[in-house]
Amino acid sequence: MEKIKVDIKTPKTIFGNENFTVIVEITNLLDEPIDSLSIDELVFPGTKATLKEHPNYSELDILTEQKNAIVREMEAQVAKAYERQRIRNMSGMTKFLHLYSYFMSALFTPVFSAKTTGTIVELPYWAKEACRILDWDDVIRLEKDIIDNENENSFLKNMFLINKDKLRRCLETIAAKNHTGSIVKIDLEDSFSVNSGETIAFPYKYKAPTLLKSKEFDLQYKISFKDKEKTSSNQSAGEIVQINASPFTIPLGAFVGALAGYTIRAISQLDFSLSPKFWYNLFGSVLLAIIFAFLTKKSPTSEKIITVEDFVGGIVSGAIAGLFSETLIEKISTLFFS
Repeated sequence: MEKIKVDIKTPKTIFGNENFTVIVEITNLLDEPIDSLSIDELVFPGTKATLKEHPNYSELDILTEQKNAIVREMEAQVAKAYERQRIRNMSGMTKFLHLYSYFMSALFTPVFSAKTTGTIVELPYWAKEACRILDWDDVIRLEKDIIDNENENSFLKNMFLINKDKLRRCLETIAAKNHTGSIVKIDLEDSFSVNSGETIAFPYKYKAPTLLKSKEFDLQYKISFKDKEKTSSNQSAGEIVQINASPFTIPLGAFVGALAGYTIRAISQLDFSLSPKFWYNLFGSVLLAIIFAFLTKKSPTSEKIITVEDFVGGIVSGAIAGLFSETLIEKISTLFFS
């Protein structure tokens, strides 16, 4: 029997480099309330969008956002330190194979792709869970058990200690506003309670990666909660989203295609002289190609016979405009000026 229902709502159309919002809705299917509900973002495309101060945000809301950002950064630092310890404890051959695999992967990873983890050794699930920071005691324990194993001059260790100081000052301010009196009493994990049959929505803002062509990405979330008997439960939910090519890729492709098309035509006609006329015609071909690319650019409501939707399409349309620019200009002139 399912205890909760998870719905992931995404925009119908997403373009590369665009900010978009994903809404995760949790519905309690039990006949009793659930509490300690929290969501972990396991996999998402691009990066988290920068949270800006909103006019309706209270000072406490802003402090909470700062607290969450510092905690996530510290968790990443602890995971990195744990990873480095695992590599140091590997045998010589195993260490070499891991390093070789990592650098080969980094070398052949496309420039225009989704974000990479930047890790050499994939941490097991239990290790990721152990690196989570849920309260101030976790900060002290992780510092003692993992961070202190780094060298004294370690940049990673120094950054963790700086973040620890930032978090302490942030929690002291929150404690003073909430009149808790102690930062130890503050839960560093955002958790919620949901009554039977109720639905709670969590919005997540991301910035899509730079893409030369459309690509499908996974969204993966882990939902944790406790029932009336305080039994912990975990459930995973995912959704596949398609992200279209970044808007600048089509005119960029048209520009490149027009240069190539016009140059090929000039060479084939033995008219490749760097005269003012050549540059004038080349500029006209590029301008015509970019206009043609915008006219044929695919949109969510597009009903055009010919559409362009990525970098390659832009190159093709630009090359056509470059090869036949003079013919196209004559047709346009005849159409509008005859």
